[in-house]
Amino acid sequence: IGVRRASEGEPLSYRTCVIGVACCLIGLVWFSSAAGMSAAASFVQMLLYIVLAVALTKVVAESGMLFVQATLASLETMITVTGTSAIGAKSLTIGMFIERGFMTDLRAFLMPSFMQSLKIADLSGLNKRKMLAVFAVTILLSTVISYWANLRLVYGYSGMACNKWYVQGAGPGGFRLLQNFLMAPRDPSIMNSVAMIAGGAFTLL
Repeated sequence: IGVRRASEGEPLSYRTCVIGVACCLIGLVWFSSAAGMSAAASFVQMLLYIVLAVALTKVVAESGMLFVQATLASLETMITVTGTSAIGAKSLTIGMFIERGFMTDLRAFLMPSFMQSLKIADLSGLNKRKMLAVFAVTILLSTVISYWANLRLVYGYSGMACNKWYVQGAGPGGFRLLQNFLMAPRDPSIMNSVAMIAGGAFTLL
């Protein structure tokens, strides 16, 4: 009852949020595993992304900045702690597809925008639950329009004419990194792992 009362007025109940995150995480791990990635590596990669997304959203929402760029990459973080051999070539390859497709260049991911919208709704007395329907329609429409526009522009006018970095840097860059991982395997780095833990602890503090 206490949890139910605490979540009154929120766009979703706390219980629904926890169940939703758990279901999404299970679905993403299943998707990656079906593609050939190990379940353990997939779980860690998705968990790292969730932590990163929440941290970036908090920074944007509390600092007033328009966006922040992530310098943390999930696979590189995992390799720092475990080395490449513990993850395996197959999991590294599938993980790189997922990382470059969904976890790279997070200047425009949706969580900060939704958080700011909910804050405005809170201050102005709008019904946040009704806003969820608007969010859902926005995500659906923007996804369809973005995919269509992307294919139309890249294949209609040439990707090099539109944005060289998008074609030459963002896409192939991760796979050049993957090539380095596969051709020159890395061992775990105790020093870098300690540095990450210390940085994380300082940020948390």
